[in-house]
Amino acid sequence: MRRLTACVAEARRLEPALTSAIARAVVGERRLLLADEPSGALDSVNGEAVMRLIHAACKRGLAAVVVTHDAQLASWADRVVFLRDGRITDQTMPAPGPESLLTQGQGQ
Repeated sequence: MRRLTACVAEARRLEPALTSAIARAVVGERRLLLADEPSGALDSVNGEAVMRLIHAACKRGLAAVVVTHDAQLASWADRVVFLRDGRITDQTMPAPGPESLLTQGQGQ
């Protein structure tokens, strides 16, 4: 219930038409969230609020695929895939953690 209350409180700061859609997207037992330009019709403050909600949901275990043309919002992601004419042209990956050092020597 605290999670729902926090999401609703954050969503109230957004434009009213988006509040219920965003709350439904980030609350519940979902495993995957697909968001196509979630900040496209919003000013920068509200766009960042939406990304904070998505980011918080991801920290709770939700996987999110977010499509955006906004590089600043894309910077919130752990991985960014760049597309041009329907093809992957580049991508970023999270930096390997210290546990990667343990697996490098195995099998050699």
